[in-house]
Amino acid sequence: MKLSPHYGDSPVLRLMVELPNPPDVVMGQRRRLGAILEGLDAQQWGSMSRCAGWTVKDVVAHLSSTNQFWTYSISRGLAGAPTRVLDGFDPVTGPAQLVSSSSSASSGEVLEQFLSSTEAMAGAMGSSGSFDDATIAEAPLIGHVGVGAVELHALWDSWIHERDIVTALGLSAHEESDELRSCLIYASALGPAILAVMGSQHTGSLHVTAAAIGADFVVAMRPNVTVIDHATSECVELSGNAVELIENLSCRGAGVSLALDHQWMVEGISIAFQ
Repeated sequence: MKLSPHYGDSPVLRLMVELPNPPDVVMGQRRRLGAILEGLDAQQWGSMSRCAGWTVKDVVAHLSSTNQFWTYSISRGLAGAPTRVLDGFDPVTGPAQLVSSSSSASSGEVLEQFLSSTEAMAGAMGSSGSFDDATIAEAPLIGHVGVGAVELHALWDSWIHERDIVTALGLSAHEESDELRSCLIYASALGPAILAVMGSQHTGSLHVTAAAIGADFVVAMRPNVTVIDHATSECVELSGNAVELIENLSCRGAGVSLALDHQWMVEGISIAFQ
């Protein structure tokens, strides 16, 4: 589905929550993934991942291309000139076309591209400091948001794809609480933000809790989306294991089931990837 992102100074998504420094969490996840990839053999690189039709090499090629986008988007946002390059981008066919263009590269070449693009991204984020929801940059699917939200999108996307690789290969999946909380916040907020971009006028509040990692926040939809730290009255409740919630919200599990009149709150991501 092609989307028309929302550009300008009034983002459809604001994150008014306390978070660990996104650059630290983003780079910790990517460098861990890089170390995992360096230990794979040729058979593992050619194995199918959890992404339908994509091998492990294909997933890593995709992450290399997204690293390049994050580097460009974040650096231009911090420079006061946020990009507008994803208008009309199709999140289903676009990534597949980029991966196809890397099909002739060897696994070693794809690994090197991922490692070098990761460090380039680290350089772009290095000057962003602590979480920044005021400086605008471009995120896929929703357009201009705070640069901190862009960094959370980058984390969520790579975290999901790390699991696409390691679970398919039967390797241990790492579960770091800072990563889980950040990914859960973004996965919970992205779907409603996508609906807002699409013109939805739905309003409501979703209270999300994952007690084991101390996650407790509210996604308020008016219809633009604001994430805040504490529950308000008249919230729809969503609680459970953080990993399962993230995966289900991100179209990797059975999905999230709410009462019929509230189901729209958790369907935005799946709609965008139809």
